[in-house]
Amino acid sequence: MARLSGKARIQLVPWDVNSADHQSRLFQQRVACGFGTEAVELWTAECKAGTMAMYWITLADDCPNRAEYLAAHMENYPEDAIPLADTASTIFKNPRLPPTVEFFPVGHVGLADRPEKIAKVGLPPDIPISWLTGIYTSWVLQGVGIGYAAMQIAEKTAKDIGTSKGQGRVTMVLDTITVSFQFDETYKRLYYEERGLEVPKISLQQWYEKQGYVQFHDDPEGNTWTKGETTLTVPLVYYKKLLH
Repeated sequence: MARLSGKARIQLVPWDVNSADHQSRLFQQRVACGFGTEAVELWTAECKAGTMAMYWITLADDCPNRAEYLAAHMENYPEDAIPLADTASTIFKNPRLPPTVEFFPVGHVGLADRPEKIAKVGLPPDIPISWLTGIYTSWVLQGVGIGYAAMQIAEKTAKDIGTSKGQGRVTMVLDTITVSFQFDETYKRLYYEERGLEVPKISLQQWYEKQGYVQFHDDPEGNTWTKGETTLTVPLVYYKKLLH
């Protein structure tokens, strides 16, 4: 596939926490992701509390190769061939008039306020922070620039939210798996190869670092991941970026 050119050829559409269709689709996409299906319940609670906003990643109407990308995605993930309606009436508890237009989600990304985690990762408590959470783009479309475009818009969205709250410059924070774990032979076999997925050429750590994120914390026993009878301890690294 040809690589997307230029900036932001995608759009972020708010996830409707009160919609059964939106909740079901998010769970289906986490299954496709292969990681974090159990997080959907937490994200639902956070969105209802107004401490998180989840967004669908959609292809903009003027996205080059849009028809080709959607056809490839829907062939592999037929459930996403059924459009969703933009019905979210709030974002971070702020009222919103939803346009109810239909769209086709090819991924998702969340922004959250998580003050309880600040001290645990050694960040000062008085700086504005937005936690980037659960970013996923269709496996079929990875490598064509959609994830990078989604990161750009997520960063802009976090800055706009900070401005609306009268905050200063926002620091974006995220966590990801370590490069050694991502390319561990057991994990590669279970997560990529047995699912028919291509092993990435660069690690997630490298991908974030190329976008200006700096590692500041690590947790060797950050999480666990289970497939079948195998459970692995997942070491996590934390990154931050001061948004300009």
